[in-house]
Amino acid sequence: MTTPQPTPKAERREINAAAGLALLTIIILGPTYLRDLATGRFSTALSAAIPEGLSKHNLDGGPFWMLTAALAVKIAAILIIAFFAYRLVKPMLRGQVFNTKNIRLLNGMTAGILVWFIGRFVLEGLGNNWASSQLGIDWWASQDGTSLGELALPYLFVCTLQLFSAAIKRGCTLEEEVEGLV
Repeated sequence: MTTPQPTPKAERREINAAAGLALLTIIILGPTYLRDLATGRFSTALSAAIPEGLSKHNLDGGPFWMLTAALAVKIAAILIIAFFAYRLVKPMLRGQVFNTKNIRLLNGMTAGILVWFIGRFVLEGLGNNWASSQLGIDWWASQDGTSLGELALPYLFVCTLQLFSAAIKRGCTLEEEVEGLV
């Protein structure tokens, strides 16, 4: 393997900016999700249909636990993504872009996004439907569901990470071939 070259100042700035954005996201989302988890209030699509909001006080049993599970899964997914993003920043700052560890880290971030997707759309959707049935909100059943625009962003982000992972894998192969020639 070739010795990694020092990362230029401009690249370091970009990598640090990406790490800062990931940290800012955790700082913004973390307290919001944790407050929702601690208070038993849920901020979902169904919340707007209930004047006092959707909370553990107006839900019994199953819907409450389904929405709590959805929230816990979303929190876990964000922590997974942040962990892998942090682990990816360190080798990139050292100039180690083309290695198999980075491929695994990108794939871990992709898995985190898919876990968030399951929490947000599957578990939260089931919880909303169950809660609307329990609360007698009839108009909820006639809704179209999640718009395709809301589904597009996580899907495109997963595709982008997978393409970046494939590019790094190809770069690893090319780096090995160059070393064999030298």
